[in-house]
Amino acid sequence: MSWSGRAALFPLLGISLLLAACPGPAVAPTGTATNATGTPGSASCSPQPCGTSGGLALYVTGLIHVSTQTFAPCDPAQQVCPDASPTPDLVEVTFTVTNNDSAAHELSGSLDLYKLQPGNGASITDNDVSSLGVLPDGTPCRGDDSSLQPGTHSPTLHTCFLLNDAQLAGPFKFIWEIDTGNAPAGGTIDLSGLTIQ
Repeated sequence: MSWSGRAALFPLLGISLLLAACPGPAVAPTGTATNATGTPGSASCSPQPCGTSGGLALYVTGLIHVSTQTFAPCDPAQQVCPDASPTPDLVEVTFTVTNNDSAAHELSGSLDLYKLQPGNGASITDNDVSSLGVLPDGTPCRGDDSSLQPGTHSPTLHTCFLLNDAQLAGPFKFIWEIDTGNAPAGGTIDLSGLTIQ
């Protein structure tokens, strides 16, 4: 290589070294993190299924089918028992919330909104106040109140949804919106990998 060719190479090496030493713009991690616009899933929280938004992380821990069907007493003379009445069943969703924000947050079922979307159907709002808003053990369906200081994790919370037989087949998406006092935190969490118990 000639001397003039070598001289041209040195500035290029200098620019390469300068670019390697200077950090470029920050690149956001890829994934499907739940955010305020409702993007499903989450690569930014675990264990799955979970979602993050507004400094809060919500982890769905269970889907429990609670049959509310009632049976009439059998008539011994007829030796026939009537079929169950076609009342809708409850699905209890259990979840926890972690406050990663710098401010305290009060979770309240009267202010926060939870919905369950079976399949591609319409979403169903949680059932806090109907006569079926009580689990068989007497626990109210609305068990989603908690006071969270910064850096704390809630106990297991729960809420219930009334679903018919066709809706019970799933798969489900859990839609959440928590009033943070500022912009609400929330999104949609895909529960297709969670088996209903």
